[in-house]
Amino acid sequence: MDATCDDYREKNGRVTSVTTTTYGGVTAAMLAATHGHPGCLNVLRAAGAEMERRRTPDGATAMALHRARVEEDLRRFKTLTERDASDALDRVVAAPSQ
Repeated sequence: MDATCDDYREKNGRVTSVTTTTYGGVTAAMLAATHGHPGCLNVLRAAGAEMERRRTPDGATAMALHRARVEEDLRRFKTLTERDASDALDRVVAAPSQ
């Protein structure tokens, strides 16, 4: 899913369905949080979306999903930067001296 904030807006700029749920109690805020759209999450929160409403299967909230996504993104970034730093060090050590 690659939604943008515009997907949650009517033509007049008002946010719609901020508390409507799908099967399992999933809200638009939960979808935005899960798919890494913090800007949309802020728009929905400002429009009155419930950030602590729990979805049916596991009790997760939009804020909990957002925090989990941010933590995963940070872990992924750390892994990438550590690997890149290690690769760069290996190249420097392996480079012939001049």
